[in-house]
Amino acid sequence: MNDILVIALKVFPVIVLATFLDKVGCNQTGRKRMSLKDQIKHIVKSPFLITMFLGILISMLGGRTFFHTNPLTSALLTTAGMLADITLPLILLVIGYELHFDLKQLLVPLPAVLLRIAMMLLFAYLLNTFVIDRLLGLDRLFQMAVYTMFICPPTFIIPVFIEGDCPDKSFILNFLSLNVILSIVTFIILMTVLL
Repeated sequence: MNDILVIALKVFPVIVLATFLDKVGCNQTGRKRMSLKDQIKHIVKSPFLITMFLGILISMLGGRTFFHTNPLTSALLTTAGMLADITLPLILLVIGYELHFDLKQLLVPLPAVLLRIAMMLLFAYLLNTFVIDRLLGLDRLFQMAVYTMFICPPTFIIPVFIEGDCPDKSFILNFLSLNVILSIVTFIILMTVLL
């Protein structure tokens, strides 16, 4: 179940979010819209999805032990692991470069951020009450995990897809920045109350 959730969280930005964000942007006039056929081709040719499904297939066929025991493939896996360790900081640098703190405009998205956090807390509370506690009978640790998952800020990949500069992009960047700060504060308060 956990593996399925991880796969869904990785596939969502590539398929759903990228397809939706193709329809938004600051410069709508000079942009050619992708047809449904082109979007499906784009999804099928995605290197991310191809490698992920190849990895799942190889793992299901028992290739995992071969890759870890063979000296050549083991060295490749070690190298890939080292590259993966530096990939996350590089991605954060690229995304962080796009984020601009505009203190004058930072409070503009505050109502939207507060509404989002309130809605997410409500959804998490309902899920915890009716499913996690009553239906499944799971303990407080699972309830804290649900709250944590729901109050996480939206993905920072969103501004990457929005081409050009416009007030909407500035609003989104400020929304994401403010959401991170308030999500951390909400998490600290929640864990203090729940523990």
